[in-house]
Amino acid sequence: MGFRASPRARVTPARHRALGPGAKIASACAVAALSGCFTGTFLEGKACISDEDCGPALACEAGVCGGVAAGTSGDASTSGGQGESSTSGGASEGTSTGAPETSSTGLEETTGEGTSGGEQCSCQALDVLLVYDQAQSMLPYEDKIIGVLVELYEILLDSFADVCSYHVGLTFTSEVLHNDPECQGVGSLLTQRQSEDCSELYMGGKSYVDETDDLAAALLCLVSAGSTGAPEEQNSRTALAVTEAISPELNAHGACNEGFFRADAALAITFVTAEDDNRDAHPMGNGTPGEPSEWFTQILELNAFNPDRVGVAAIIPPAANPTGCMADPAPRLHEWLEFFVGENTIALDLCDDEQVLVDIFTSELQQALFTNTCAG
Repeated sequence: MGFRASPRARVTPARHRALGPGAKIASACAVAALSGCFTGTFLEGKACISDEDCGPALACEAGVCGGVAAGTSGDASTSGGQGESSTSGGASEGTSTGAPETSSTGLEETTGEGTSGGEQCSCQALDVLLVYDQAQSMLPYEDKIIGVLVELYEILLDSFADVCSYHVGLTFTSEVLHNDPECQGVGSLLTQRQSEDCSELYMGGKSYVDETDDLAAALLCLVSAGSTGAPEEQNSRTALAVTEAISPELNAHGACNEGFFRADAALAITFVTAEDDNRDAHPMGNGTPGEPSEWFTQILELNAFNPDRVGVAAIIPPAANPTGCMADPAPRLHEWLEFFVGENTIALDLCDDEQVLVDIFTSELQQALFTNTCAG
């Protein structure tokens, strides 16, 4: 059958898509939150969730650092619209009615209309799983990864415009200690950050974001969770986090990830880690049990044996010893990626500089992870 990925040459994009005003604000906030570099009044006028998003000099007032942004009236929405416009910036009544009514799987009752304006959507249902390594081994690479995450955020906004029904969940490669105790296990989707409940505030009480939620606010809340510094976060098990996140046990009624994964939806996986997933080599025996071929088979079984409907983008160390980079090689993760369909798979080198990583995301991610995967 030949599901193994074939090498592809890197393509430098002819241009970068420009972020819209709202996306730029949210992206800037996400970058600042991730880097932890809030100083002075740099964030004045930026969108915020709480005072901690605005640094030591500003307060979060009406969703904006320092109060209502210049050039807007007190009656304007947080997206900069005037008068009685909606928070999404639409001026007409019922801007959310373009989103289709779906069944529990998101497919059987879809109308085929897009999520805005009633246009035909190119993808009926898409589940996106974001997996991030919270271990200290990621610290040397945080700055460059922030740039990539901003690009990923932009691509999500662009891609979801053509998706009838989407689910976005975020988890870590280790325990998820921000959550309530019953949902801290590997693969549980993140629902909280520090003292804020992202799920209740921005996700309608769910463990994932969908087309009924404010995508920008929800993702900002989740991405801003940061590390707890606990020892449990040093036990990276990337493949286990992926397979557990979409497992029947965690997606069952009443379970931590209830309703996130849909077997008949396209599945897009993005993960970032500085460590290989090698149980035998780990000094404490941590790592995902089994072999990379077994990890792939588990995903394939859950996704109704349709490899064309699974896409993966990974930012990981190279398979062999890197040059001029402190990361350890990750041969097992590379072996795992080779089982996925090549046209739907991107493996980025964590040791590359930020511009190279962003260029690859810009030129390849949307086509491979969303267009190809959705088309199946």
